[in-house]
Amino acid sequence: MTAYDDPYETLAVPREATGDEIKRAYFALVRAHPPEREPELFKRVRAAYERLRDPEKRAETDMLLLQPWPAPSRKRRP
Repeated sequence: MTAYDDPYETLAVPREATGDEIKRAYFALVRAHPPEREPELFKRVRAAYERLRDPEKRAETDMLLLQPWPAPSRKRRP
């Protein structure tokens, strides 16, 4: 999972989804896209689920998603 992936978007659940809704969405995606057929998508789905199933990681993710990413700094050379 890259820094720009939104785990809610990956799992297709709203930000206010409960733990059970997140779990159901994860297992539905795993059934639809098994690791044997689509390993890269499975890795993204698994990483998103890992971020959202743990309450501490989910709170951290929510904070990061609320704040915009900083713009790249452009230093001028003299």
